[in-house]
Amino acid sequence: MKFRSKSHPPSSVSERCGWSSTISTSTRRRTPAYQAIAPKLGVRVQSLRVGTWQALVDADKASGVSNAEQQRIKDLEREVRDMKEANEILKAASSFVARELDPRRR
Repeated sequence: MKFRSKSHPPSSVSERCGWSSTISTSTRRRTPAYQAIAPKLGVRVQSLRVGTWQALVDADKASGVSNAEQQRIKDLEREVRDMKEANEILKAASSFVARELDPRRR
């Protein structure tokens, strides 16, 4: 049975490693560094890779969606979902009131 360390969110990994701004942009040069450092931090290589990449994105040194933008998108999607639900409720209420007030119904 292989030992797997618990999963760490990318933000905590990037905060723990703090060296993301010093690595080169070549993936080939970073892989040995990830493999050497990940066990020392107690994380998996992939977690370190993702966390480092996210730190570069957050620092505007790489293209991608920053953590702040991801959170904003998530909040907006939730707001849209809530508004759609409220709209459906209002439509149902509107049709109910229209039926109740219809003079032909009496």
